[in-house]
Amino acid sequence: MSSLAHRSMAELSSLDLQESVAQVGFHWEALRDGHVLVTGGTGFVGTWLLESLLMANKVLKLGARAAVMTRDPARFRAKMPRMADQPCVRLFTADVTSGEFPHENFSHVIHAAADPTRSRSEHEQLRTFDTIVCGTRRILDFSRSTGVPNLLFLSSGAVYGPQPQDVTLITEDCLNAPPTDDPSWSYAEAKRAAELECAKYAAQSGMRITIARCFALIGPHLPLDGPYAAGNFVRNAIRGEPITVRGDPSTVRAYLYAGDLAAWLWTMMLNSKASGTYNVGSDHPITIAELAELFASAGNVSVRIVETEGMRPSRYVPCIDRARTQLDLDVRVPLNEAIQRTLRWYLQNSYNE
Repeated sequence: MSSLAHRSMAELSSLDLQESVAQVGFHWEALRDGHVLVTGGTGFVGTWLLESLLMANKVLKLGARAAVMTRDPARFRAKMPRMADQPCVRLFTADVTSGEFPHENFSHVIHAAADPTRSRSEHEQLRTFDTIVCGTRRILDFSRSTGVPNLLFLSSGAVYGPQPQDVTLITEDCLNAPPTDDPSWSYAEAKRAAELECAKYAAQSGMRITIARCFALIGPHLPLDGPYAAGNFVRNAIRGEPITVRGDPSTVRAYLYAGDLAAWLWTMMLNSKASGTYNVGSDHPITIAELAELFASAGNVSVRIVETEGMRPSRYVPCIDRARTQLDLDVRVPLNEAIQRTLRWYLQNSYNE
């Protein structure tokens, strides 16, 4: 793992966090004096959720608390010392697949655990599958047994499998699915199975379970050593290196800024009208080549294309009409602005090794 992963994480921009809090608006009242259990709180998404919660507490005097499950509290404190020292944030040692849950009452649960990075070896792929499915079942069992009324499950757009090239925007009712004969899709298949578990528990218990299928994202804290183009482009740009496009440059993605992401997820968690499954992402498509040019312009570097023989272009763009019409959510931060904010944050915090 690169040194970037071991750094103490700098605070997010107050502007970003205030924008996220403002987008959620009056829905924060559902969390006043509330207590939320968060799994996956140390990752990219979890960090934004916790930081925006702290800002909501500060601005709105919510009095909300968060209990964060982590396998390594010491590592959490090293990465996020300011957050770990907040009296409203409590860390407890537990793996999502084992260990005891805290003996407390929670008003909300956010299950965000599981690394979306596709595992390399067959053993890792099977472990990923087991972790997601078994971990989700344990969270659901705990929530049902303690009477938690609201649960947000972070799923993935990967559950749709390869997006057909003739499908411009993939909708929540699409029946496309990952191939079952390719172990590299273990993460996606596990998320599908976990969604099924959520549906079963919701029907049996009456718990309000909302599923957020997250697509491509961008923003501060984005992993820079993973297999995804945006993170690699950030790393290239802050190092002053050429933006390197590997694979087919005509591949199409769409990126939601992390500040918008946090607002979307909190709204889905807290809005009583939120029910069922929602795509979470941008519906403004861009090719990887075009994305590279935006990064190159923002970072004042060049672009290098390294095409991989036999690699075919893919498309990964959601339809977000359901989130728009039911929850009044939208893409607020344009992609070029999202790129500039992301690079500025990394450069200001000397993430340039």
